[in-house]
Amino acid sequence: MKTGLLHVAEDRGGDARLDAAVQLARAFDLHLTGAQAAPLSAYAMADPFGGVYPSVKLFTEHEKRQDATRAAVEARLRDEGVAFDWLRGVGSPATVLLDQSRLSDVIILSHLESDEGGWDAELDLVGDVRSPFACSDPLGAL
Repeated sequence: MKTGLLHVAEDRGGDARLDAAVQLARAFDLHLTGAQAAPLSAYAMADPFGGVYPSVKLFTEHEKRQDATRAAVEARLRDEGVAFDWLRGVGSPATVLLDQSRLSDVIILSHLESDEGGWDAELDLVGDVRSPFACSDPLGAL
């Protein structure tokens, strides 16, 4: 293995994913790519008549949160001596991760429980990212 794709998000599983990514990077000398997703719903507001409008305020707030998360993750990876780069995609986390997964040997992600809530809740991220061509072993998705 040479490359790892790390799902970076502001959720309960973020620290565990980062710890696992650092351990994998050390064990296999992986180059990590931190991947952040910006779902379009993070920037949109709806009106009672069914209209959806982009919100500059929501966009700015979301970008600030993502920048802070990125800075913290990059600082940890630098401190750990792990080689990394970064990407930020627009769309659901599953879409962004799938788009990049073909270039990675391993994907580090976690299942978010149903009580996670919020606009960015991805209840079946692991299932959505798992390729139909992956091995049939259930541990192959870990």
